[in-house]
Amino acid sequence: NLAGPGDYTTFTEDDVIAIARALTGWRDRGYLTQNADQEITAQFRFFQHDAGTKQLSPRFNEATITNEGDEEYKTVIDLILDESPHCATHLARKLYRYFVYYDITPNLEATVIEPLAQVIRDNDYEIAPALETLLGSEHFFNILNVGPMIKNPIDYMLGLLNTADVALPAANYNQEYITWFNLVQVLDSMQMRYFTAPNVAGWPAYYQEPVFYRSWISGVTLTLRTEAAETLATDGFTVLGQNIRIDVLSLIAQFDDPTDPNVLLADLNALFLPQPLDQVQLDYLKNILIPGLPDFEWTVEYGEYLNNPDDPALQAGVENKLRATISALLLLPEFQLQ
Repeated sequence: NLAGPGDYTTFTEDDVIAIARALTGWRDRGYLTQNADQEITAQFRFFQHDAGTKQLSPRFNEATITNEGDEEYKTVIDLILDESPHCATHLARKLYRYFVYYDITPNLEATVIEPLAQVIRDNDYEIAPALETLLGSEHFFNILNVGPMIKNPIDYMLGLLNTADVALPAANYNQEYITWFNLVQVLDSMQMRYFTAPNVAGWPAYYQEPVFYRSWISGVTLTLRTEAAETLATDGFTVLGQNIRIDVLSLIAQFDDPTDPNVLLADLNALFLPQPLDQVQLDYLKNILIPGLPDFEWTVEYGEYLNNPDDPALQAGVENKLRATISALLLLPEFQLQ
């Protein structure tokens, strides 16, 4: 087939057919095995390979692929990477959208994407040097590029569990399995089932224009996300009789000065959110921690608890205020970002 109107295609339908013919003859071995010791391999069956000459279009400088048996796939890879300047650029865009942001402006294309693509080409398509370049760049650490992406469900849930150091039931394999199985069900309801991408392209959030990461949020999933975070901060989930929730007292005990409500809120902000909150938001959270009271009231109350940690009334008073405050913080829109 001819290239499309406007000459915009980088390959033709005939190129797809020719390359598919070059890749014939391969099959997997052991992919469906239930034996953990069996090696998963690929096997070349020469009698199932198309030995004819494959003619490519001008998009590949009219190259031909002659019969090379089980080495033919290497020629295909070389042709795709060497003849098309778009491969490295495409990979650079995917890396940028995964680690920084989805909106690539013409200026970013020229100043970030193309130089990154050249790093990929110069290193024979080794991705590590490109990642080192991107993740070590001044651009990556620019404050405007911190926290612009909506978390996927796995990052949202596991990130919260890890950040808050939530202990999961793991007394035995059965308990551990059931715990993680329940978590997978939660992720599934948020539209990201672990190890089960919807198709070979992966999750639309990483490629589907113009929505990209915003596809994680809907009227259904936003409710499920906030309910899960709020539950972990307050009553917790019960799995096999064990309660799973944030240990708020242990959490703030790691902070430099949890007796000062302003320092406490700043530390919670830095722990859970990618960007600093403004003063209006901090005042909102402080009013939950110590509603309408001067700062020293928290200092006194928390100090009394530290002096008498086994007093159930003092513990409950401090813990309930912390749970309400952390819950409110996790319900802020900023917690959806990373």
